[in-house]
Amino acid sequence: MAFIVSSSATASPGCRDCAADLDHCHGTLLTHQDGPVQCTDAACRDDDPARHRLQAGCAELAYCECVAPQRDDFYLAS
Repeated sequence: MAFIVSSSATASPGCRDCAADLDHCHGTLLTHQDGPVQCTDAACRDDDPARHRLQAGCAELAYCECVAPQRDDFYLAS
């Protein structure tokens, strides 16, 4: 499914989707373990997976709070 870009102000040189005037996002769409999705691009206006070439589950990331180890999993130094 193709979407038409409403503005080319964010066009990126070398991006196929920008060159084709397709509505898309350059951020990565993260899917959290409890279901919600979030884009890494603060300017993203639509979390539709069809707009994001890059997608990852938060379990693949070490810094997501959803999958951060519990504090009691760590050994505390004395």
